[in-house]
Amino acid sequence: MIPSCLTLLSNSKSMIVLIIISIVFIALGVLILSGKGDSLIAGYNTASKEEKKQVNIKRLRLVVAVILFSVVLLFIPSLIGKEDSAIAHLVSSFSFIVITFVGIILANTWCIKK
Repeated sequence: MIPSCLTLLSNSKSMIVLIIISIVFIALGVLILSGKGDSLIAGYNTASKEEKKQVNIKRLRLVVAVILFSVVLLFIPSLIGKEDSAIAHLVSSFSFIVITFVGIILANTWCIKK
């Protein structure tokens, strides 16, 4: 059995990591929404000029930023200490998968100029 002081230490380390990741994701979301982070969007940064003309960049920025902010929202239960059960981890993991798939679908449909 792990002593309580070591458990507290490991919990505080994981909280610090989650806080750092959350801050990075929020900063990236704001950077992308402001229009200064287009080179950070995977696929868009390597596209040719003709391919970039087919993309509605404002919508793509919105989709990517919403994905980043949604992932941060999934971290909140862990940060406030409410996520202790296996069911909570399962729901969080499933939500992450759903957010990812919805984001991919929106980026490939709603963000394409017709």
